[in-house]
Amino acid sequence: MKKWRASALASAILLLLFVFAGCSQNTGGGAAAQGASSLNGTAEAGGSSAAVSGLSGDIMIAAASSLQDVFEQDLIPMFNKQYPNIKVSGAYGSSDELQTQIENGLDAQIFFSASAKQMDALVSESLIDRASVVNLLQNKSDVYSVALCTNLDELQDPTQAFFSFLLSPAAKDAFVKYGFTPL
Repeated sequence: MKKWRASALASAILLLLFVFAGCSQNTGGGAAAQGASSLNGTAEAGGSSAAVSGLSGDIMIAAASSLQDVFEQDLIPMFNKQYPNIKVSGAYGSSDELQTQIENGLDAQIFFSASAKQMDALVSESLIDRASVVNLLQNKSDVYSVALCTNLDELQDPTQAFFSFLLSPAAKDAFVKYGFTPL
């Protein structure tokens, strides 16, 4: 438990550094920081069942197919209880297939890969923001990383809310339920 809390704290610090440093190739001057300061959420993502009505929008995640059940059955419904006006949809497949789709213009804001190889390739192609990569889970021998795609013109509050939610204790519990080990 202490290891998870230390990891969650480190992830939260990394996320805050990312938010205040700006997102990917955005040169618009602080859109990420503005998004973070105007986020109308609870103090801890996933920590309250109260709905947050101030945010709306659409989010596309590209996630390894082994994560489809946890996203569709637990994480997305849990997130939508807190943010009912944010529609989260998923593109699921192998990390290889998702890499190709992102390279070919898939309009995903978040990539959740089961392989460092594909994450590293997309980072080197400037399609994933290196500062946002978090090694979050392990399942057998695979390490799962989550990151923000760089196709964002600016970091939108709905994307920030969902990315933060994925790092929350509530999301961790859902991942554990499906046999994943938080890092």
